[in-house]
Amino acid sequence: MNLTITCACGTGGTIRSAEAGHSWRCPDCGSAWRADQRSAARFTEFAAAVRRMRMVVLFALLLAAVAAGVLAVVDPGRLLLVPVLLGVAAILYRPTHRRRLTRLYQQLPQAVAERQRS
Repeated sequence: MNLTITCACGTGGTIRSAEAGHSWRCPDCGSAWRADQRSAARFTEFAAAVRRMRMVVLFALLLAAVAAGVLAVVDPGRLLLVPVLLGVAAILYRPTHRRRLTRLYQQLPQAVAERQRS
């Protein structure tokens, strides 16, 4: 897995985080950055949390599709209620989902690679 680094001078680069101690040197200012296993593990935990958030949304959509299928078989006349109910559910759930996702992104470490003193 690669980690993208933006130096304080604005130049960007990547570090292979799978290798402990792998470093990157900024071509403009010469600052050195090193990725260690701890930062790679924190980044992996963050990626897993974002995947879990996505799975909640996908599960809700799957549940809605199954409910729409059952409703189509039981009472086809009320099938038009499905988009309306999905819209209402999305409007009600979106602020909660967005708040959770914002909180998750705020917990993301600002620097997953540590600056080396040269």
